Amino acid sequence: MMKLRGGVDVLVATPGRLLDLEHQNAVKLDQVEILVLDEADRMLDMGFIHDIRRVLTKLPAKRQNLLFSATFSDDIKALAENCCTTRWKSKWHAAIPRLIR
Repeated sequence: MMKLRGGVDVLVATPGRLLDLEHQNAVKLDQVEILVLDEADRMLDMGFIHDIRRVLTKLPAKRQNLLFSATFSDDIKALAENCCTTRWKSKWHAAIPRLIR
């Protein structure tokens, strides 16, 4: 905890753990510069949406957000619209070989 209080460049945590660390004054979410939500579809499936929304309210307005998801349900699209100002969607195309040699 002491090392976290001194500041870190990268912190990997679930949304609930981030909120817990903030509650313990181990991290300051208002100092986050880049937020990465990886496996967003899985986090929503596991019920993390409420914690994600709470984390988003505690972050500074000026930050970079990266959201990665294998699927784009309506819930994921709504989350992306809420946290990302510029959206870019990568598409897989059947004509592109899956394995490049």
